[in-house]
Amino acid sequence: MQAPGFNVDVEHQLLQSALFLFALTDKELNVLKCNALFRSTLGKNATGYFKSKNLFKQTALQQQSANEIKIVLNDYSAIGTIRWELTGILNEQAEITGYFVLGNHTTVAKQNDQESYLQSGLLEQISDAVIATDANFCIVSFNRAAEKIYQIKKEDAIGKRTDILLHQFEQTSTELAAKQLLENRKWEGEVFFIRQNDQQKINLLSIVTAICNEQNDVIGYVAVNRDITGLRADEKSLFITHHVQDDYLEAFAKGLVIQNNKGEILFCNSAAEQILGLTKEQMIGVSSADASWRCVREDYSPFPGGEHPAMVCLKTGQAVSNVIMGVYKPDGEITWININSNPVKQANSDTVAATVTIFTDITIEHNAFRSLSESENRIRLALDKTGDNAWEYNFKTNSVWFSATNNHFLGYTTEDLTEIKNHDKWWQQTHPDDKFLLIKNDEEYRAGIRESHSLEYRIFHKDGTMRWVLDRGVVIERDADGKPVRIVGTHTDVSKEKEMQLELMAQKEKKRKDIVEAVLQAQENEREHIANELHEGVAQVLASVKIVLDRATNDPANAVADLRIVSEKITEVVNELKFISQNINTSSLKMLGLTQTITDFIESVSITSDIHFHLDLSAFDYEVEIDYPVQLALLRIIQEKVRNIIRHSGAEYAYLKLSVVNNMVELSVKDDGVGFDTENSKWGLGFKNIYSRAEQYNGKVSITSSRGNGCLLEVKLPVSVNPSTDKQSAA
Repeated sequence: MQAPGFNVDVEHQLLQSALFLFALTDKELNVLKCNALFRSTLGKNATGYFKSKNLFKQTALQQQSANEIKIVLNDYSAIGTIRWELTGILNEQAEITGYFVLGNHTTVAKQNDQESYLQSGLLEQISDAVIATDANFCIVSFNRAAEKIYQIKKEDAIGKRTDILLHQFEQTSTELAAKQLLENRKWEGEVFFIRQNDQQKINLLSIVTAICNEQNDVIGYVAVNRDITGLRADEKSLFITHHVQDDYLEAFAKGLVIQNNKGEILFCNSAAEQILGLTKEQMIGVSSADASWRCVREDYSPFPGGEHPAMVCLKTGQAVSNVIMGVYKPDGEITWININSNPVKQANSDTVAATVTIFTDITIEHNAFRSLSESENRIRLALDKTGDNAWEYNFKTNSVWFSATNNHFLGYTTEDLTEIKNHDKWWQQTHPDDKFLLIKNDEEYRAGIRESHSLEYRIFHKDGTMRWVLDRGVVIERDADGKPVRIVGTHTDVSKEKEMQLELMAQKEKKRKDIVEAVLQAQENEREHIANELHEGVAQVLASVKIVLDRATNDPANAVADLRIVSEKITEVVNELKFISQNINTSSLKMLGLTQTITDFIESVSITSDIHFHLDLSAFDYEVEIDYPVQLALLRIIQEKVRNIIRHSGAEYAYLKLSVVNNMVELSVKDDGVGFDTENSKWGLGFKNIYSRAEQYNGKVSITSSRGNGCLLEVKLPVSVNPSTDKQSAA
């Protein structure tokens, strides 16, 4: 459907207006309205340019007589070759009343043209809906982006009023927006609508501009609507006004610079001026290779212009990211920036026409990091000089620094291992069975539940030997969340100490086993001793009792005498059992003490024995504390010796003396019995037990005897024993 007085492809005209020369003329080719590129290219004769050239007048007459809507012709002039496209404007009678003229200047001769082209290339990343209407807001043009945004087909929109778009205003009313448009011939603001097919709210940034004729009457409107609902990955660039472009780039918080294919700056925003300390006038037209730039790398070495990110991007056609550069401002102060440069390529070509460079001021962070690095270097140098096996771990970079002496710890030199290799090598050399310690330690640090650590684990030297290392560390830096960033610590070779510790543990274990074995042996000896006493004493007496009883049964005449013998034997058995019971039971020793228990024992055996026993305690020091195991050993030795005297000595008198001299308990037992030859006699179980008990406490035993001269037993025991011996004796 054609709109009265406005029958032209406005969408095509507007989309090309930033890149092409555009003019609106009357029937006689007088220029009524034109764009900036048209004026800048044709100069002061722009308004009468077509009318002054016979080529256009002849073409227009031919077009009107042939009633052709569109004609294309080439214009060759001093400013270069321009390809013109004339499109007729038809009235209701389908007569040409004027022309829309588009010109493509194929010879780029002015920077304004070049800048417009490059800026248009940059804005091709933005997708906008372009809608043209007549003066009554009937839609005459509806581009593809509009179809996509509104989900309305072009043929369904043409001829309809803009009411079908269902626009609602975010920050104003319909009446106020209409009033501003009529008064200012332009309106900018934000609108939204609810899309019918998916009920999604679509937000638009809208610019509506009135199109006027020579008499300044409104003959139509053009709206450029940008979808600001969300970003799209594959958006194509559409038209946007030069004013909106500048506003967008100026509002950009980071520094932004556009350079042509020679590296010359075509555009820079206010942030770039502020960061670099230069005005736009000082930067526009200046190349990266210009000698006025004073730039350095992070190590303060020169940063040649030809190696700047934008120049590298121009050469390679590839984006350049995260380049750190120091730029000296006019006042001599240096600013550090992080730079990212991206290429802008010509349409349907790999040719790089320009670059867009965005940079951020990182001066504060850079200086802080440099100060920290210098401090770290001083600390590391100091640690290297001390000779300690120092190390530092960074959780963020997963890097480790080891001092020179720490490298030697594993048998390597500083040249052998970089930080990464050193970290890997330390992990590889750690004993497999001990790696879980390092893993658990790392997990606890990262979880924020550990402030420091002290670990001992095994690690293999370069020569294959195994070393024990004491690994200690502490957190010295945390991030904003409290998680550790850096840990410092030391490694100490504790192999010798660990070997001594293990050897000592082995000795203790051996001694423990020896003690257990001795206890078991003592218990076994005690059982054997009791068994022998029962066998040699009680059993033999009971056997003789049985013989006497059998005889009394067979010989009634002598039964009374035999029963008297049986009575005596039974008394002997009872006394023997009491004696054995006293040997086994130690409760009286705990309750009464050593001297009283010995006294009670001597008195009891004196009653049942024909031997006269005498106990001498005159030299005994009651103030000296004797360990219980020593007391028990003395009691057992006395009981053993007294029993031997009763059984084997044939003595009439026996003398016992107990004394304490120089922290030694001394015991002597002498009888006037038959004696024995100490050199040729076999030692019985009693004497073996006496020797065994004394040896347990590093005691000494001496026996003096000969036939017919009785026997003298002398025993010396220390009053105290060590804890390990206590356990042995208590058994």
